[in-house]
Amino acid sequence: MRVWLTVLGLVVFAVVGAATIWWYFASSLGERQLLSAQERLAKQGYVLKFGKVERSGFPVRLEWVLRDVSIETVAQSSRPRAGMGHPAARGQIDVLRFSAKPWAPQRLAYVADGRHIWHVDSQGDAGWLEIVIAETAGTLRPRDGEAGWFLDAQLRHVEAQSEKPGTPPLLVDTVGVAVEMPLSMDAMDVEARVRDVVLPLETYLGKALQSAAVTARIQPLPQGFSAGDLRAWRGRSGLVTVRDASLHFGPVQGSAGGALGLDAALRGEGNVNLRVREPNRLIAVGIEAGWIEERQRPMLNFALGLFARRNVSGSPEVLLPLNLRDGGLWLGPVRLTDLPPVVTD
Repeated sequence: MRVWLTVLGLVVFAVVGAATIWWYFASSLGERQLLSAQERLAKQGYVLKFGKVERSGFPVRLEWVLRDVSIETVAQSSRPRAGMGHPAARGQIDVLRFSAKPWAPQRLAYVADGRHIWHVDSQGDAGWLEIVIAETAGTLRPRDGEAGWFLDAQLRHVEAQSEKPGTPPLLVDTVGVAVEMPLSMDAMDVEARVRDVVLPLETYLGKALQSAAVTARIQPLPQGFSAGDLRAWRGRSGLVTVRDASLHFGPVQGSAGGALGLDAALRGEGNVNLRVREPNRLIAVGIEAGWIEERQRPMLNFALGLFARRNVSGSPEVLLPLNLRDGGLWLGPVRLTDLPPVVTD
């Protein structure tokens, strides 16, 4: 009996010892994964800093706490101030928590404690934007099936305020983003969606955007969004392939897909198939906005009626093949509007 108790004790000791060793190994592996992500971000022009990593959760969980987390881009702005470049974005998070199961330390869940603030250079009339996010959570893990990374984030109650005096804030109730990248980080598959957006200014479609979503691939990734960065991206055959996009903005509901790049003047270039539900409502908005003359309404209603079909819900919808070329937006042989550069020098 004593022999069996001794054997049982040795087995328990071995199991506990092995589990302890594995926990510390997995915990250090997760920490190395964070440091590896920090190095890869640096190669893409992002500086991620944080204080000492605190480890806890033994023995049933792996937990890491990062304090005083900051991140900023090192890409130069197209609007340098006082003759010097400056970060295009910077953010600060007081406490960022990561957790994982001991048997899967490479699959991390994360959450930011409380609200955190980002400052982003709009490189436009809005100047710097202060973006306050109330809640952030998501996961970071290897991609399924091939080498690379998967990151998703769920944001709640986002408020963006321009430094321009008297400008109302942009309010977003929920934002969801999922990103996949190969180990080389030279391309990105992204899925993004927003719900319940209140715009800072009134538009002809109203101030309330009900929902918007896009699934797209960006290849290669631009190093930044200044005019110089985008010219370099264009020189590398940069392309955004939109697999699916949808919009519900007041009376307008539709979806789209296509491939877009930039021309030499940094204007949009490519093809988009736009599917619009109840196109007569869009015509009414165009007349109210002054984009369409009232006398054109019968002709447009007739023309769209020729292409309109009933969808599965019974609503009329029309498929419009749009082309972006020569600095304009075209529907067949008709130039609908001019396209400005996405950024200027």
